[in-house]
Parts: sequence; C-alpha cells; structure tokens
Amino acid sequence: MVVTAEHVRSYKPAPEHFTHLRRQIGPSATWLHAACSWFHDIAPARALGVPRIWINRDRTGEDPAAATAVLPDLRGLAATLQALH
Repeated sequence: MVVTAEHVRSYKPAPEHFTHLRRQIGPSATWLHAACSWFHDIAPARALGVPRIWINRDRTGEDPAAATAVLPDLRGLAATLQALH
C-alpha cells in the first residue's frame, strides 16, 4: 500500500501518513516502517509504536536504540525483515 502526502494532505513528520495506513490495514495488522530520515520517519513511527528499521546511511548521530533495527544501507533489509518476523 502506498500513502502519499497529497492523499493524506499532510507532510511528515506529522503522523497522518502512519495513522491513515493503520486505519486502512486495520489495527491488528502487523507492519513495519523502513526509512532513512530520523526526523521525518523514525521519530514519528516510534512515537506511534510502529516497528521501524532505520537505514542510517547519513550517520546523523541519533540514538540507534530508538529503532527496532539499524542498517547502514538497504543491502540487509530483506534479511532483517525476515529476522524480525
């Protein structure tokens, strides 16, 4: 499923992307958010309790313990998803 800023009429880090998706897939569905931007993606996903994989390619110095998993790039994403489920 794709959720765009135009569709939800909001820009991250506002939570509408995440809350819209939760409404669409149902509150009991399992999902995970993978992203590079700490400010726009990881922090708001964390605030909403959404599991998250931080692709820390920018090395911003944020606390990696706040992410469910941390990767330096996308090469290990599939394996990390499998390990988390």
